[in-house]
Amino acid sequence: MPGSHRPSVRAKRYVVSSLHYLATMGGVRILENGGNAADAGVATGICINVLQPGSTHFGGVAPIIYCPGTGAPVETISGVGRWPRAAGIGYFQEHHGGDLPPGILRTITPASPDAWLTALARFGTMTFEQVIQPALDLAENGHPVDHQFHAFASGELGDAPSTTAAFNPGGHIPQVGEMFFQKDLANTFRRMIDAERAAGCDRETGIRAARAGGSARPGAHRQR
Repeated sequence: MPGSHRPSVRAKRYVVSSLHYLATMGGVRILENGGNAADAGVATGICINVLQPGSTHFGGVAPIIYCPGTGAPVETISGVGRWPRAAGIGYFQEHHGGDLPPGILRTITPASPDAWLTALARFGTMTFEQVIQPALDLAENGHPVDHQFHAFASGELGDAPSTTAAFNPGGHIPQVGEMFFQKDLANTFRRMIDAERAAGCDRETGIRAARAGGSARPGAHRQR
């Protein structure tokens, strides 16, 4: 733009755009390693789950739109979870003024893991293990806390995180500039990798095994 102090973003081979620069770098990493746009999109999205849990969690939702470069029809994956049948409008009107209160009553069945893996199986070229590496690195080896992450973890965005053990470890609110680790989430990713490896089959079968393996044992990272 005229008057801007930064160059406009232009590229010859690909473009990755996201809410966080580390997530964007994760997508670029996948493309540079030979993945296609779907592989990179899934990798970038799961990185956002790690970096900006105030916006979206791996245990949350992930609506996806896939537009093939071939000109084939655009496809969508809902990626939106559901509430129990008993959670009807009448209940919330009677008990909560028609609103969704913070906490467990706002929680839906997580849909993003299935959505990401469905997109990867249908449109991608890489394995789950390959695509999860950028997000696994951020969760396992940590990332610097930014202002948005701090605002989420401290409850400044309106709701305190429902999984305080994960985001306020030992009662400590992570401060801007600290390194933050999500070991439980990393363990979930590793269980999924192990399940994919154990399947020992074609790529899509391995991805289905990863989906099942993420919830095979207790202690998975739980998020609202």
